[in-house]
Amino acid sequence: MADEEPSLPLRWFWNAYARAYDFIWDSPLTEAIMREATRAVPKAGSRASCAVDLGCGTGLSARALDSRGYDVVGVDSCGCMLSRAVAYGRVSRVVLTDAASSGLADASAGIVCAANVLHLHARPTDVLDEAHRLLVPGGVLLCVWPADTLTLGYLLSADMRAGRGAASALAAAACRLAFGVMGAPLGARRHASEEVRACVGTWALGRGYRVIDQGVAERVSEYAVMRKVDVDANST
Repeated sequence: MADEEPSLPLRWFWNAYARAYDFIWDSPLTEAIMREATRAVPKAGSRASCAVDLGCGTGLSARALDSRGYDVVGVDSCGCMLSRAVAYGRVSRVVLTDAASSGLADASAGIVCAANVLHLHARPTDVLDEAHRLLVPGGVLLCVWPADTLTLGYLLSADMRAGRGAASALAAAACRLAFGVMGAPLGARRHASEEVRACVGTWALGRGYRVIDQGVAERVSEYAVMRKVDVDANST
């Protein structure tokens, strides 16, 4: 989750959501989505073994990066989310701040992940610009956001098909519905999926990023994996 200086009710919402987040989303479906979304992500190398997860939440997406040998830094503006990411050992360290202003060093990350944050942030392009600043030349940017065809009903069925028990899947669906109803009037979601897709595509084209993989994982999440132009390599 990430939102620049959220209102008090919205902060309350994200703190409450943090307490239920893993019950809702820590599932075989989420693992399957991230496996597909990260299949083109290279393993960590000596050049840059640090990964930054912008809007990391409780660190569910960070697990896929950790499995590839990256040392993951989680950035989020919700302290309750970050405390869980640390408690579950999903990140090596955290930064409590907006996803668009991590304060981390320039060109310090081999990969930057922006999973399920762009549709929530007031200015998703600012998050992408922050990712660009953090990446080393040749580094990889992973973006994930909800598919525009996604419904609560399909998500429930996908959850069970991925291997989640019916009772647990139904309870998670009820929680998703409840938080959706609470978050809508507070403006928890800022952008539709097609807006995010257009934003990512336009931004990548303008920055000269090369798309190395993209698709819709499990018909639930869209993703794009892009490589930052390696200036040194192009100049030789």
